[in-house]
Order: sequence, then C-alpha cells, then structure tokens
Amino acid sequence: MLKSIVTNYKKVSKPVINIIVADFFLQLINSSFVSIQPLYLKSVGYTDGLSAGFISYRFLGVLLLAFPIGFYIKNKKLKPLFYISGIGVPTFAIINIIAIEHKLSLLISVSQFCFGSFLAFLQIAMLPFILRNSTEYNKTESIALSFSSWSIASIVGGFFIGTLNKINNQIFSEHNLLLGISAIGYISTYFISKSTSENNVEHVTSNATTYNWKKITKALIPTSLLALGAGLTIPFISLFFSNVHHVSTANFAYLSSFASVLVVFGAMLVPQIKNNMSYRIAVPTTQLLAVLALVFMATTQYYSYTAISVYIAAFCYLLRQPLMNMAGPMT
Repeated sequence: MLKSIVTNYKKVSKPVINIIVADFFLQLINSSFVSIQPLYLKSVGYTDGLSAGFISYRFLGVLLLAFPIGFYIKNKKLKPLFYISGIGVPTFAIINIIAIEHKLSLLISVSQFCFGSFLAFLQIAMLPFILRNSTEYNKTESIALSFSSWSIASIVGGFFIGTLNKINNQIFSEHNLLLGISAIGYISTYFISKSTSENNVEHVTSNATTYNWKKITKALIPTSLLALGAGLTIPFISLFFSNVHHVSTANFAYLSSFASVLVVFGAMLVPQIKNNMSYRIAVPTTQLLAVLALVFMATTQYYSYTAISVYIAAFCYLLRQPLMNMAGPMT
C-alpha cells in the first residue's frame, strides 16, 4: 500500500511541485505566526482579546480578496500572482513583528491585513494552477500534496521553534524566531521562478451568472460554519495551553509539530479514502469527530489542577488536527 502511495505521488508534475515548495516557505511564516504570535503579543503586554482582534485582520484580508481574485484569474496567467505573495507575505510579516515590538497597534492591524491579503493571491490561485498542470491520473495526489504544505511547514517550523527556544529562549525569543522565519520566506520566489508558466489557460467568458450558485451555497454553508468555529478557537489554542496548562512556547511548538505530522499522514491518505469510501460519509464524519475532540480539549480547563489534564488536552489536540484537515482536500 505504502509503495503504491509513493508511486502515485511521484507522478505529480514539476511545475506543481515547485509551486508547492514555494507555498511551503510562505506557510512556514503562516504556521509560525499561528503557533507563537499570540504568545509574542502576550509577552509585550497585549491581552488575549486584543491579540485575537489583531489576528482577525489577517483573515479579513483573505475574505475581501477571495471573490475578486477568483473572478480575475479565470483567463489569466497565475505566476504573477504567486510573485505578489512571495514578496508581500514576508515583507508584511516583518513589518508586523516590528510593529508589535514597538506596540504600534494601528500598524499591527494594517500589516496583519496586508499579510492575509498577499497570502490570498497564492492560496486562491494554487488550486487552478494545479488543475491546469495536472492530469486525471495525478490530480488528486497534487491537490492532497498542496494541502500538506501547511502541515509540513508546521512540522519544520514547530521543530525549529521548539529546539531553538529550548537552547536559549532569550536569543531565540518569539520576536527573533518570527523575524528569522519571515526572512526565510523570500526563498519562495526562487521556486516560483523555476515553475513553468501554464500553457493551457482556458479562455472562456465568465460572469456571476455562469456559476451554479445553488450548489456553491450548499457547499459553503457547512464550510463557513466550521470556519467560524475555527476562527473563534484557533487563535486561542496556544494561549489555552499556556494559560490553562502552563505549557511553554518550546513545548507547544513541539506539540504542534507532532500534530502536523499526523495531518500530513491524514492528507496523504485522502486519495485512498477517495477510492474506498464515499466523500459524503468521510467529510462529515471526520469533521464531526474533530469538533468533538476540540470540545473535550476545552473541558480540560475544568480539571486543569490534575496532572492528567494536560495529557488529555494534548491528545484531543493531536486527534483534532488531522481529522479536521483531512476534509480540506476531500472538499
């Protein structure tokens, strides 16, 4: 089974591989911000509520640009959009870190918004690029691999953050780690340059009436509800482990890294699930179990005084991550 999975993934085209690697370096920034930015904001004196408010601007940028970019890319080359992300994301990530250091609240919000906006160019254009540069035989593997880039970045980022922070938490503080990882993000432009341009851009007439909005709406409702839940919880997970269970930055980074290993493994199994199980069963089942795991994780606050509570919380977190993220490539 493992041999057949590896063989199928070897069929993914070179242009797609290069863009996925470029995405990895940008997701390295994104995953590191999700993991330790709330802890950095806390360390300079911002409350949990204010931290979540700042982080929400990153997702606001994605929200406002999603539809315009989606309509724009229909008949367009996509490489220029990747370059916009490759330069813009690390630039505004660095600006954001400097703004937090000097407690420039307005600049924190603006840079967060720009961070999300520039990342949206790559995230939204990624799937169309994969579809243009894949065949029916490697399309599912290409999509699953692209969804894994976030998790692989989380594994690498979590491991290095945890290790370096344990070595010296003064030199490798949240500030310095985020700054260094943001600078590494510029490497993405090299892999974007190596990816060949698409030769099979569809030239079709497109407007709002050409889409099946009934089907799109049916798909958006559950996805939006889950996204709302994620938006209300994900920014607080690192703070939850820090405030409730007193888990250090380094240990939480290790926990996130291990969770991402499970996410990658789950994403890699998606093509096999496609062949053996209906998506109508797999998608709601995995997401329902993920939500329940998150609820059980939250209840550990009620008995956080016990030694076992942190282990139960960690187990629920490790269970939630792969289950929830498996649904992405399936959808």
